[in-house]
Amino acid sequence: MTRITITGDHQTLLTHAALWGTAMILTEDLGPSRVRAGWLDEDGSAALLNPQAVIEADGVSEIEIGRIIQGLALRVSASEHWASQVAWRDAKEHTVSLLTPRTGLPKFKDLSGEAPGWWQQLEDRRASIMAELTPLEQELVRGLGERSWWLSEPSGLRPDLGASPWEMKTRNRGEEFLKNRFLPLAAEVATWDPEKIIAGLTGESRDDAVGGNKAESRTATGFAPPGPCDNALAWCALWGMAMQPPLHRTQPSNPHGRGLVRPRPSSFAGRVTGAQSADGKERLLTVMPGQLISPMRWARLQRSAPLVRFPARKDVDPAVAETAQARLAEEGAAAVVLFEVSRSDNPSAPERRAETGVVTIL
Repeated sequence: MTRITITGDHQTLLTHAALWGTAMILTEDLGPSRVRAGWLDEDGSAALLNPQAVIEADGVSEIEIGRIIQGLALRVSASEHWASQVAWRDAKEHTVSLLTPRTGLPKFKDLSGEAPGWWQQLEDRRASIMAELTPLEQELVRGLGERSWWLSEPSGLRPDLGASPWEMKTRNRGEEFLKNRFLPLAAEVATWDPEKIIAGLTGESRDDAVGGNKAESRTATGFAPPGPCDNALAWCALWGMAMQPPLHRTQPSNPHGRGLVRPRPSSFAGRVTGAQSADGKERLLTVMPGQLISPMRWARLQRSAPLVRFPARKDVDPAVAETAQARLAEEGAAAVVLFEVSRSDNPSAPERRAETGVVTIL
């Protein structure tokens, strides 16, 4: 049994994302029975006085773990599917990644005229590409969300409402997640040897080649404050989004008048929107198991009804919230960490970032 400890603390979202992203990558290769992950104290207990993010993998060495992570980066960086682009219908005929959910608006203001057929072609191409991906890759695409072309308001379509709140790449200068963050990290980590990958995950070294090792680097993609972030650590963290699938919403007719009700964003596991919280602030929640468990078991905790009823929501009765906390504890959760999401005042391309987490011991 090989154990590695992911660098970082439990009040930084990057550590949680890297822990479960790495566990998912290993599970795809080794199978669900050979990988366990979670939070343990330095002495190996579940007291969570000084918790550390731990992964155990059966039957492989550290070097083999690094080789598995490198292999995924090689596969993605060489894949024509992930790099697939589509001509985006706007005034400048931008080209955007087919699988990315958050891009600029197309020229269509509604679903009249040629728009429905164009959107259907886009969805068909997306489905065709997804069918060629591995199960883990498909989970990541689903976790990223998709363009919610079916939602609209008087000013036009709202395709961004179907995108994951866990994906926080800024869209300034026309940039987007796949082309400008995911694929560059894949290309970089694909060139690393397994030893360097493990050293980056455990904190023995730090190389932010994609971010130029600059103090203002955004390689952590909102999971941590600006600053150099090891590229292997960031690469694995992005795969943590594969465990946060959405529940997309339809847009019903307005019962009190003509037209449709105001569109709402898709529901994602572990997300409390500003509209749902008492103080109007968006938060991301992660469950901390006090023992080593499979990634699938953690995903069930993260997607469970008790987490939805956690006290962070203003529409949850205190008694219900208390029961939810007790239920999470019964199912193996030791704590829940709430990360407030800050948002810059740039109206055209706001930068979102998870702040220091607040821990609730269960």
